[in-house]
Amino acid sequence: MARRAGGGLRSTCLCIHAFRAALAVAATWFFIRSLADLPLAEATALIFTAPIFVALLSAPLLGQRVGALRAGAIGLGFLGALIAIRPGAETMQPAAFLALAAALVNALVMLSARLIDPREGFWTMTFWMTLFSGLFCAVSLVAGWVTPGPAALALLAAMAVTGTLGIALITHAFRIGQAAAVAPFDYTALIWASVIGWAVWGTVPDWPVWLGGGIIAAGGIGLILLDARASRGSG
Repeated sequence: MARRAGGGLRSTCLCIHAFRAALAVAATWFFIRSLADLPLAEATALIFTAPIFVALLSAPLLGQRVGALRAGAIGLGFLGALIAIRPGAETMQPAAFLALAAALVNALVMLSARLIDPREGFWTMTFWMTLFSGLFCAVSLVAGWVTPGPAALALLAAMAVTGTLGIALITHAFRIGQAAAVAPFDYTALIWASVIGWAVWGTVPDWPVWLGGGIIAAGGIGLILLDARASRGSG
């Protein structure tokens, strides 16, 4: 149990926190590595399969019943991923599978949250996740440290600020709003990724990326709506 009293954020789940942090670092590495060869919009579309993986893995890992409608939404999401990746086509990028690996590992991060003592608070989970992630990243820096220049430091600082602000805003939105109403807005990231990719790198997603991304979003939103309906039914 985590205890906020006594000036500490103690936890009896340190191994689980470390395991989740290792998964989070791996997911981040997969995604960043995929960006070396994939347009930002395509990588973003594929990372949206994370909720699809969560639904798929919830049956074998958590013993949850999938059902026909959820199975259909899962299948729809993976159909969208296949359209975006275009396996067998000359335009297929092997790096697309790195983005899918990032989505899969990110799904494991979400599912592994169930292993943490439910009495632990949000800040306890955030503290240990951040601490262990920082330690794992620090160890990896030993192998290939490159001293960042002023421009790189400014970009890293901007990433830290915007990333933290984004997570805080999303968390607050889910706290004050219905998940079924809030979550679909997350899929607008495909639009922003396309705009940024065009403005910074001059890349424009082709139609399979738009079509596949739209189908992935439809599958994800379908799962959200089914979960919301199930929650109302059990409430």
